[in-house]
Amino acid sequence: MKSDFDDRLRDEEVWWLAREIETSAGQRALDDLLARKTAEDDYADAVLNGVLESEARFAAANVATDERFRTGGVVRRLCKAAYDQLDHAPLFAMTLAKTAALIADGLPDDYYPARGINELRGTAWKHVSTAYRYMGRFQSGHEALDRAEEAYRRLPVSIIQLATVKLGRSGLHWEQQDYATARALAQSASRDFAQCGDVAGELDAREYEALSLLRQGNARAAREIYRIVFERAEAIGDAASAGRAAKNLGVIDSEGGNFESASMYLFIALRLFESLEQQVMILKTRKVIARLSLDTGNPSEALRQLEPLIDELTRFGLAIDSADCQLARAEALLLLRRHDDASKACKALVAFFREVGVLRDALTAASLLSEAAAQKALTREKINRVREVLRELQISKD
Repeated sequence: MKSDFDDRLRDEEVWWLAREIETSAGQRALDDLLARKTAEDDYADAVLNGVLESEARFAAANVATDERFRTGGVVRRLCKAAYDQLDHAPLFAMTLAKTAALIADGLPDDYYPARGINELRGTAWKHVSTAYRYMGRFQSGHEALDRAEEAYRRLPVSIIQLATVKLGRSGLHWEQQDYATARALAQSASRDFAQCGDVAGELDAREYEALSLLRQGNARAAREIYRIVFERAEAIGDAASAGRAAKNLGVIDSEGGNFESASMYLFIALRLFESLEQQVMILKTRKVIARLSLDTGNPSEALRQLEPLIDELTRFGLAIDSADCQLARAEALLLLRRHDDASKACKALVAFFREVGVLRDALTAASLLSEAAAQKALTREKINRVREVLRELQISKD
């Protein structure tokens, strides 16, 4: 899950001052550090101008070895760029994150006061782990988190940072289908965040807990967590968390047949994501709304929503979501008794799967679906079998 938790990892270098903030000396130290960070970030923006636009430009700049780039600000900017590239170019994201970690590890131990450099090092390695997770290299992701944890443990106070490591491990175990471990880690992280008064972190951890419960078949317990997350996120003005929780409530209620509640939550989620201009989440929510039209017996409306959405999802590189919409389109055509068009849609889906290089199981399932369509034996049940394969392929970025 790409969330506010990942965002906060970029800016955690001042936790060491928490115990001194009430003193005048501590306040001056904080002011000095913030001023220094601002100057570093301004310098990083200037020296990295144009460098992050493409992999070729980044390679040509020799960022990892050029002395100009050995600053904390450059590490922070590389971490941000790595995060931004995850959905579109995970290999480039990996290069950026590893370069950030290399630079951070090479900075002097006294680069920031009170061993604060270890905050930066841990954050960079956490981004390396996230990139590995997106690429499906889970063992390497755990090893990167080992490096992050090692750095964080050198800090004077590290409860928050170590909680983020637990949450990162929860995500990796979730991807490895070890849902019991993922859930236990998320619960532990949630308690740590709550102990420190980090409400946003606590909500992120609860979301991971709910994801694990869903995969363990406990939709009722997962829904209750999402309801709590939604209400608390709304109360603190966390639109991103509230939007994600509302979307998941909509999905659970839709699958449970509570279509009125599902519609309410999905349109709330859509409004929140539109207010944040989060285009990917807007598209994913529109996909669920279109699916809801289909499930409530309105295939004509579903078809109207799905056809432009397929192209938009493809343009954003969301191949699995686009394929899911193409399946829903075939199902809508089948319900409208447009059998020839449904058959053509299934054949087009096989070609699409080959083009985007999805896994063999999905391609095989789509091919069988196309054969069934050609033999006039296409059914909603057969379409749903392919949907289940796609669901297994969908990583936790929603």
